[in-house]
Parts: sequence; structure tokens; C-alpha cells
Amino acid sequence: MSATLTTHPSGSYPRRASASPRSGAGFGQRVWNALMRLGAARARPHLERLAQLHEHSNPELARQLRQSVRDGLI
Repeated sequence: MSATLTTHPSGSYPRRASASPRSGAGFGQRVWNALMRLGAARARPHLERLAQLHEHSNPELARQLRQSVRDGLI
């Protein structure tokens, strides 16, 4: 009885038959989206506070800050 070993080129690893190249990209995209939502949630109160601080000195800036929070641009 002899065993046959499958060899792979140097530096490469065998892939699982069920793993698709897109599965890793999908996971990375989900992580990225979660981080973006977390960052937006953390930025929102700071932007609202900045808008309050600039309301009298620079009302246009305050309006833009509030609009970006409302539109979800941040």
C-alpha cells in the first residue's frame, strides 16, 4: 500500500472545494460596512454639536453640518 501526496507549488495552499473567491471579499465588505456605520454613529453627535457652536458665527456651515447628518452623508 502506498500513499500519494498531492504537491502544491511553493508558497501556495490548497483551497477548500466549497470556498469561493467571493466569500472572502463579501466578508471584508460586510466588515467595512459595519465600520462605516459605527463611524457615522459616532460622528453624528459631534457634527450636531459643531452645528450648534457655529449657529451664530457661521450659519451656512451649521446648515451644511445639519444637512449632512440628516441626509446620512456622514
